[in-house]
Amino acid sequence: MSSHNLQENYLYLPSSRKVQAADLKRALCAMKVDGLYFGEEFCEHLLPSNDDLLKVSDKAGLQGLKIYLMTGTVAVLEVAKYRELLEHFAALPTAVGVVFNDWGILQVLRRDFPSLEPVMGRLLFKNKRYVYRDIHPDGDFLPGVRATIAQTQVKAMRQVSFGISEYRSFLDAWGIRKVDVDILPQGINLEGCEDLSVGAHLPLGYLTSTRTCPLWKEGQRYPTIHGCRTKKCLSGSKLLPDEHNEFSVPLVERGNVVLYQVPKQHKAEGIRRWIHEIGAEVFS
Repeated sequence: MSSHNLQENYLYLPSSRKVQAADLKRALCAMKVDGLYFGEEFCEHLLPSNDDLLKVSDKAGLQGLKIYLMTGTVAVLEVAKYRELLEHFAALPTAVGVVFNDWGILQVLRRDFPSLEPVMGRLLFKNKRYVYRDIHPDGDFLPGVRATIAQTQVKAMRQVSFGISEYRSFLDAWGIRKVDVDILPQGINLEGCEDLSVGAHLPLGYLTSTRTCPLWKEGQRYPTIHGCRTKKCLSGSKLLPDEHNEFSVPLVERGNVVLYQVPKQHKAEGIRRWIHEIGAEVFS
């Protein structure tokens, strides 16, 4: 039996895309679903509307599912918008928690919405995503030592930041029991994190993002996402070329974010929750 069947499964419906009813139905039939993620991680201009929240809540209620609201990083001028969104979300009968990717949102949650469960999002999971085929240690070493250093570097890059005791004390103090991550291309080591409920995203992991969205306005070299109204990123993702065959996984550009395809043969001991993004492209 697959380890995925032994753990919880959540469907992630980005509010930035129109998820087809057939895709949602197929996902519900393919696995036991324990809840929904709904919202947007990467751009404040793609946050769900109140109507969107109501529609998803109605659908979730019919399936007996609860909802976690996905949020992203927050500029100072956007705090009021997020607070209004949280107020509407908290009033829904299906609302159970919020995935925060900004420490300011966590503060708002703990102070003003204590009934909503906080889940630390993957944008705050700061481990290096090493997407290259080979490890190249810096400096000049003897051949045998260089190989040993490369192996040590890989081992170190598999360790998670929240495995540090001081970090864990911080999470405990804020009442955080759930943490979302990406399955790292170099592998991930969750030893010592058994008291946390760790969730992992499939099929795409987060690599990097920017506020200079290349799709905002044609002809402007360094546009910011402030004031974006075109939403051209909704048209789909683009596979980035690997001209020198240096990447270990396919890279995908979607608006202002670059993602990578999680290796199909990933090892994921310690993962308790799987977060399946509906409608995400998978490349061979």
